[in-house]
Formats: sequence, C-alpha cells, structure tokens
Amino acid sequence: MDDKLLNIFNQFKVDGEAYDIVPFGNGLINKTFIVKTDVKDYLLQRVNSYVFRNVDALMRNIYIVTTHLRNKPKTTLHVRKTINHKIFVCEDGVYYRLYTFIKGTRCYEKLDCLDMVYKMGAAFGEFHSDLSDLDSILIAETIPDFHNTPKRYDNLIESVKVDIAGRVPECLDELNYIMKNKKNISMIMDGLNSGEIPQRIVHNDPKINNVLFDENTGDVKCVIDLDTVMPGSYLFDYGDALRSLFTGEMESSLDSSKLKVDIGTFRAYTEGYLSKVNGSLTKREIELLPMSVFTITVELAIRFLEDYIVGDKYFKTSFEKENLVRARNQIALAKDISAHMDELTEIVKSCF
Repeated sequence: MDDKLLNIFNQFKVDGEAYDIVPFGNGLINKTFIVKTDVKDYLLQRVNSYVFRNVDALMRNIYIVTTHLRNKPKTTLHVRKTINHKIFVCEDGVYYRLYTFIKGTRCYEKLDCLDMVYKMGAAFGEFHSDLSDLDSILIAETIPDFHNTPKRYDNLIESVKVDIAGRVPECLDELNYIMKNKKNISMIMDGLNSGEIPQRIVHNDPKINNVLFDENTGDVKCVIDLDTVMPGSYLFDYGDALRSLFTGEMESSLDSSKLKVDIGTFRAYTEGYLSKVNGSLTKREIELLPMSVFTITVELAIRFLEDYIVGDKYFKTSFEKENLVRARNQIALAKDISAHMDELTEIVKSCF
C-alpha cells in the first residue's frame, strides 16, 4: 500500500482503517484510487490542477451542489471533510479529495437500448430540476467561457490569421462552413447575454459515463463527475448530451458518413429530459432545444479545428491529422442535424 496515499487518506474524517489502496477507473483528467477499509470504501482522487486552475473554487462548487442535493434528499457524491474541516488536502502543490464510494452501481460507455437513453435524459433533467432552487451566484465559473461559442469562434479566427503550423490551407472547407453558420451558433449566448434565456446551474459534461446506474435494477442512482458544474444554460447540457449520443465511439472515424442523427435516440432522450423539467423551461429555451444540438456540435468542431491549426496543443491525438478528422466528423453531424431540424422540432413539440 502506498504510504503517501495512506497519509493523504488519513487526513480525512472517515469510518474504519484503510487496508488497501488501488487505482480505479480510466479517467483521463484526474487520477482515482479506491480505498478499502474495514467499514466502507472511499474514492480518493488526485485533482488535475493544470486543467482546473482554481481547485478551491472547484471544490466549493462541488460541496455546495452535493450538499444541496443531499438535503432534497437525493443520492449524490458525498464529499468527505478533513480532520481540520477542509474539503481537500494539498501537499507539495498536489490536491486530493475524498468521496464515499457508492456501492452497487455501474456506468456505461455506450447505450444499447432506448430505455437507457430515456433514463439518461431523465437523470440530467432531474439534476437540472433539483438545482433550480440553488442560486447560481453561489457557483463559481471555474473554466471561463467553456460554452461561449462566439468566443470559441473568435479564437478560431485568430488562430487562422496567425496560422502558426501552416495548416489553414487544409481547412478551408471546414472554415467556410463554420463562418457561414456564425449567426446560428450564437443564439444561446445571445439569449443569455440579453436575459431572454435564464442563467442556470448546469453540468457541462453530460455524457453517459457520468451517470451511475443501479447494477441490479438498471435505474439511475445519480449524476457524477461534477468538476464542470458552472452557471450556464440548460441548452448546453441538452445539446451536448445528444451530440455525444449521436457521435458515440465514432469521434475519430475515418468515415464521416457514419455521423448521423438517430431519431429514436433524440425522441427517447427528449422525452426523458422533459419528463423532469417540462414546466420550468421558458418559451425561448423550448424553441432552441433542437438548435442547441447543432450549436454544441459546431462548437466542438471549432475546438477541434482550432487545435489542429495551432499544432494539436490541447486534445490528445493517436494519428496524424486526427483533430482535423474530428472536426470534419462534427461538421458532418452538424449538417445532418440541420437537415433534420424540422423533424427534431416537431418531436420536441410532440413531447410537450
């Protein structure tokens, strides 16, 4: 057993004594360990302070949100405090946090049935509903402009002007498509800035592997990975969840024709989501539900394309031009979403 990790763990208020600490999961951002004690198990995480520069604000966000959810009462992550009543440990500039391990659960990397898609939609809808009475002013913006699509667009244009890696000539078709859709991808932020769309507390990373399911019943236990919880729009989560479901494991596929809208998935997720938030959405939010899927898809294309143009600085790549392939795939999906926009709009109307 790692003595350093044991020393970190022993600084938290816990039940039982640790007898084993082993790596857990396959997360790409934070390093996670399961700590086994003679009473219960815990998850010890080393927080990536390069990605999350303000760990203090990050942990306060998580503590406020999880405390609010437990008071409902709802199952959620349980942040364990230290013996000095802090919510994380920092040693030698490295940050650690501890959660109670939620037993009898599992998460999925992909969904094989529409019933699970419905449950995923309901999970994030309930998450939004449960936090609707928590004042967003209490939650800090830990990653500035995370879903500020116009800002992402401006960053892309600046990278094109500099063209530091000499790659812009390869990207002209993609750039042309994005520039033609500048107005469409600004609608959510325009609404937030004008007050037409209310500011909410949202997850910002609503992928299927961030939902815990009961391993026996298949019902949702809770939403996890709250590092990106920040003020924003419900449309961010709704759009990105469906984008990720449509993309699946094909983000880097060399056949962009596979990136298509799945109508059954769209209907199931929308029905699940609206079953929990139907009465709390404004007219403008309802109008923009289908468009939000397009917006977030183009936003990710922008991010991949900018990273390719500047020399692959942010996203990890496993083959040459992978970020360009990723951008092209998101654009292919965006085009298919646009082609189905009338049908998606009618589905949203029917769900109400």
